Amino acid sequence: MNKSTLLKGIASGKPLSFYVTYNHAYDQIPYIKEQFRLLEVEADKVEGIQELSYDKFKLYWETGDRNTYQEVYYAKRKKLLIYSLLLWREPENTHYKEKLQNILWSICCEPMWALPAHFMDRAGNDVPMETYDELIDLFATETGFALVEALRMCEPYLDKKCAEYVRVQLHKRMIAPFLDGNNFYRFEVMENNWASVCGGAIGCIGILMLEDEEQLTNFLHRVLSCLEVYLQSFGEDGVCVEGVDYWTYGFGFFVCCADYLKERTGGVIDLFQDEKVKQIALNQQAYYLVENHTISFADGRDEGRYRLGLSMYLKKCYQEVQLPPIAYAQDVLEDSCYRFCLALRDIIWYDRDFVWQEEKKQSLWLPGAQWFLSYGDPFILVAKGGHNGESHNHNDCGSFILYKNGVPMLEDLGAGVYTAEYFSDKRYEIFVNRSKSHNVPLIEDMEQCSGEAYRAEVIEVRLGDVDGKLDVFQTELKSCYPVMQLESFRRTLKHDKEKECILLEDVFDFQKAGTVAERFVSHSPITIEGTCAYIKNGEEVLTLSFDETYALEVLEENYENHKMKMCTAYILQACRKDKAQHIGCEIRIR
Repeated sequence: MNKSTLLKGIASGKPLSFYVTYNHAYDQIPYIKEQFRLLEVEADKVEGIQELSYDKFKLYWETGDRNTYQEVYYAKRKKLLIYSLLLWREPENTHYKEKLQNILWSICCEPMWALPAHFMDRAGNDVPMETYDELIDLFATETGFALVEALRMCEPYLDKKCAEYVRVQLHKRMIAPFLDGNNFYRFEVMENNWASVCGGAIGCIGILMLEDEEQLTNFLHRVLSCLEVYLQSFGEDGVCVEGVDYWTYGFGFFVCCADYLKERTGGVIDLFQDEKVKQIALNQQAYYLVENHTISFADGRDEGRYRLGLSMYLKKCYQEVQLPPIAYAQDVLEDSCYRFCLALRDIIWYDRDFVWQEEKKQSLWLPGAQWFLSYGDPFILVAKGGHNGESHNHNDCGSFILYKNGVPMLEDLGAGVYTAEYFSDKRYEIFVNRSKSHNVPLIEDMEQCSGEAYRAEVIEVRLGDVDGKLDVFQTELKSCYPVMQLESFRRTLKHDKEKECILLEDVFDFQKAGTVAERFVSHSPITIEGTCAYIKNGEEVLTLSFDETYALEVLEENYENHKMKMCTAYILQACRKDKAQHIGCEIRIR
């Protein structure tokens, strides 16, 4: 968008009313009433403010540990959220006022708002220390946005000196650096959630704090460039390949900014009219497979909790949006990063007139991400093509996830613990990111490689064939493996809904005789009897039937998941007994 169009939009609107008072009608809404109960309970538990010390700060460079410093950092943002919301509702409460002022002061006295893991330039090189205090990253912008919204809610109840100091820090750390065209920030060219979170958050700060129309035009022109970069990261199907949590994160901040921009321009600039924005909005429902189980490809997770306010807002924008049951909505303090804007909007965007409807699930092909979703009874099958250079990538082209009667049986393990190594050239030495932790084979004892060149070629997708009883997904995966003598590896997944089974057909062609080891991953124990393997999860049992040319064994791998919990992955490995130039593997799954 050019500056002329942007300035006309700003000139045709009017500044947002800065202060937002609490509406006590919220107290009559059971969901919101419960959120404030949780806040009050937690407020009674909260201890004094622990400051961010150098001994924690330096750990990232010495050991790769991000979490020790971040735990203290997030704990302070938790206090900011708790006491802002509670004082907003009870402005006469002097205890809440004192607590909020102290945490505002403490955050504004932090030497930097960015996190140690993010002190780098576009090329990944360390930036000079003299830039640390005004470095703008994900969490600096989140912090700035949280502070300005805390002022919107509570400034009339705060001491003037405290509120002034917050404003001074917002101008110094957010407004002035971003207005300076000589400063370049790597998030401005990152085609993922960074462009949206940083651009969206700082855009909201500017809309609320900048009064001069020309200055705001310059500021938002740069913001809109970031949002455009974010939208470019999606295919026309609107899928965020990073996972549902990153969909919520990136798109949540996009929606906050688009909402403010629409309001500030009197509806003249309405990003929700963009067809791609609509497709992104419709994709939350695709991630949710059954109950709160979600697609966990890449750095995703297999159990989601969605933001209710964001989802209700999107439902008002697009009637096709479907919400999971309210039982799977996040509570106000459930986000371990305590993202202020999304928690606040669970309250102010709650729709009292919303009519809950049962979700309608149907098989779906998402061509941009190359995701194949097949729904039947008793199976839900999700498979992917894609490439191994995606954002938050795992080496998993051709992998799949399988649920039986709503229970996960063959799984994608999702994200591991975020450390310095996790986002370094050692990423694919970590078990969860390697292809050996996914439902894809080893070929000549080799795994898939990382990089965009290692990609699947989709050969065929059929949904609802044979009177709606058969879904088929076929890919060529030769390019995903560094096996010189491999001429072809074609994988076909057939979901036969009439016979209630999944048929996996893998066909390998080599220049000379080669070896193959099929692998299937689950969190549930696996047993072997003859040529069959059995996976048992609760009352559900999944049977995988092989022919006698394969030797079956069960392996175990212990790993640390994203929440730093030790887990065990059970791996069924089916090794072809003899080398062959042509290998055809047919596995029936019931």
